[in-house]
Amino acid sequence: MKKNILKMAVVALAVFAMPTMMHAQLGNLARKAKSAAQTAKTLTTNENLIGTEEIKVAQLAATWSYTEAGVSFAAGNAAEKAAGNALAQEVEPDLRNALSVIRPGMLKFKFNEDKTCQLLAQNKPIDGTYTISGPDITVNLSNPATTLKFNGRLDGNRIQLSMTPDELTSFIKAALPESADSYASKIGTVTSALEKAKNLYLALWFFK
Repeated sequence: MKKNILKMAVVALAVFAMPTMMHAQLGNLARKAKSAAQTAKTLTTNENLIGTEEIKVAQLAATWSYTEAGVSFAAGNAAEKAAGNALAQEVEPDLRNALSVIRPGMLKFKFNEDKTCQLLAQNKPIDGTYTISGPDITVNLSNPATTLKFNGRLDGNRIQLSMTPDELTSFIKAALPESADSYASKIGTVTSALEKAKNLYLALWFFK
């Protein structure tokens, strides 16, 4: 009799527990779906497109401080966008890991209206000059002598500077030479992945 009562109690507990377990599983699935949807939404909005509009000297003239890294897109057809979204989701965590060598505020660009500029790396100034062609910005640093090329896109008080993996490597070497080896050892996966895509770029966000 006691065994039967014990069995009935176990069955009753299982029956009562099933809705709770199912609810928890459904909750996890809902959270994952919401997260995936939010990621897809973020990666397909204009937030991540490279610049196409001309940048004026007066718009660029300011001091811009680094905030975060990401992936940017060139405009493409639906198939290219879908492939780009999938690849961006794959490489963005590795990109952020590789760029952990740069903390917010560690890098600053100061652009002047006379087309001189300074790259401030950990408050160490590197002087240079710059030119603008449409949305593209070319910075020529004096010491070390380095040419940096960016695609720029202004968004209020923020600017997105997009570049190829090679251009970003040149930027890291010029700005943070002591961190270049660490960055190079971590960025390999991202570089290999982006070589397969023609419409994806690495992006650094700065604000003024």
